Amino acid sequence: MKNFGSVCDFAHERSADLLNAYFTCIRTCHYVRMPDIFKAVVEMPSRRFWISAPRAAVVIAAMERGDDLSSMRPNKRDMFSEIFRRYKCLRISSPQLPVAHIVREIVCQPAPKFYLSPSTAKILILKARKLWFNENSKRLQALSLQH
Repeated sequence: MKNFGSVCDFAHERSADLLNAYFTCIRTCHYVRMPDIFKAVVEMPSRRFWISAPRAAVVIAAMERGDDLSSMRPNKRDMFSEIFRRYKCLRISSPQLPVAHIVREIVCQPAPKFYLSPSTAKILILKARKLWFNENSKRLQALSLQH
């Protein structure tokens, strides 16, 4: 349903949200075992659904036509099922609103989890963590040069 190689419009924001969940998980656990950390992070609530509104509207419209999303990966299917559940509730209360408007409102709402596999989260978190450490070390170097 989506183009191969498409890039997430808000990858930086998603990485920041994942990194925040990662640091929260690290601070709260008693014993750090990285596979368990990544499993816990993907199950933590997210600031929003990390899907663009136009893409979600296309999938929701397909679901309205009866598409069961059987060719989609389980995490994505679960995410769209949750968006569709919320869509149906809002559709009942606001039937005059266009699909795109309702979906745009929904994808900006907090999501119950990240809808990523632990292995995908690991890749994204490690990349974001590396950038975070590099930015902070540059900031510290700049501060030390000022003094």
